[in-house]
Amino acid sequence: MDETAASATLTASLEPRRGHPAAKAGRFLANVVGAAVFGSVDTVADTDLVVRRTSTGEVVLRTAADVGVPEHLLDEANKDLDELTEEGFLREWSATPDA
Repeated sequence: MDETAASATLTASLEPRRGHPAAKAGRFLANVVGAAVFGSVDTVADTDLVVRRTSTGEVVLRTAADVGVPEHLLDEANKDLDELTEEGFLREWSATPDA
């Protein structure tokens, strides 16, 4: 059984959310309305956490970084990449490992 840390084969980053311009406009509008109506500084995330294979650049996981501060999610992913095997990381983060 390979006990190599997932960080040897995978890397995590925050990337702008892909999507239709109308969806981006909708998130922007939600941020403006939230700030104006509720005085909220919380924003609708326009960022995804993306995990890629370092050897190929293939995306193995893309998820919205929309809970709390995106950088905290990235920190958690990097911590797990350092502590878990690739299979363990993919299982923990609900991505399907390659067969």
